[in-house]
Amino acid sequence: MRRADICLYLGPADRSELQALIANRNTPRKLVWRAEIVLATADGHGTVEIMRRAGTSKPTVWRWQTRYLADGVAGLKRDKTRPSRVPPLPIATRLKVITKTVQETPPNATHWSRSLMAEAVGISPSSVGRIQRRQLKVIRGFNARMRDKSKTYSQSGRQNLDQNKTLWLYRMSISRLMGH
Repeated sequence: MRRADICLYLGPADRSELQALIANRNTPRKLVWRAEIVLATADGHGTVEIMRRAGTSKPTVWRWQTRYLADGVAGLKRDKTRPSRVPPLPIATRLKVITKTVQETPPNATHWSRSLMAEAVGISPSSVGRIQRRQLKVIRGFNARMRDKSKTYSQSGRQNLDQNKTLWLYRMSISRLMGH
């Protein structure tokens, strides 16, 4: 059975390019079956016959017929980009987690756990973990730099550094979130 809305005519240049793709042994298999779908459609074969020849489903056949009509052979050669499965958390939410971690303590506890922070901010515990893991990388980098520099500081300079460490880490976390 042939789709009434698909009427595909190949020009000689497109037909020869698609046949060359099929004949080339270095062509990726997915590109070969895309070319086979278009050639079979142009030769007047129905969707079921094309499905049988290419070993694909009906929506797949329709997708590549439509893509060829829209973009030509170039459309068959590239895969469309897909959006991320999960959208990233807003910067405001990430800043809220970092701010609470650095500046506040939870009621009836000495520090924030993932579940407590998740409940307080309204995100999942795994999201809290990802944010804190990224912040921990900043802290480790800071500690490594400070170990290297501490040899040159006097005792009073080190004490001053320890007092400002929390503020600096907070600022570094914010600058990393903002992409600076």
